[in-house]
Amino acid sequence: MKRLIVALPLLLIAVLYAGAAQADVRTLDPVDNPLGDCSQANTPDECMGSGTVTVTCTNSYGCPQCALDASQSNSICYVIQGNYGYCKCSGQSGFTFDKYGQKMANCNRSGYCTTR
Repeated sequence: MKRLIVALPLLLIAVLYAGAAQADVRTLDPVDNPLGDCSQANTPDECMGSGTVTVTCTNSYGCPQCALDASQSNSICYVIQGNYGYCKCSGQSGFTFDKYGQKMANCNRSGYCTTR
């Protein structure tokens, strides 16, 4: 019984130490300059507060989304009732690839749209 009383706390300490030893923070997708160009800012608060203003709008039916067409060759904008999306969207011919090589739609879009 005495061995169990001594062994149990040692086991608990070993488990906690092993868990902490495995904790490893990695930045999988590093960003060079996450706040944008802050060369004109005098303070960190000015830098974080500056930048583009996001336009918001509300549409009672639904908001435009961007996707590839059925042939997967052109980008289109579509609206589904009750769907969140963009304030403005216009499809372009063609598509683009993300950093993993997957095909993605390429639309001109702006703003953030919500539904009522």
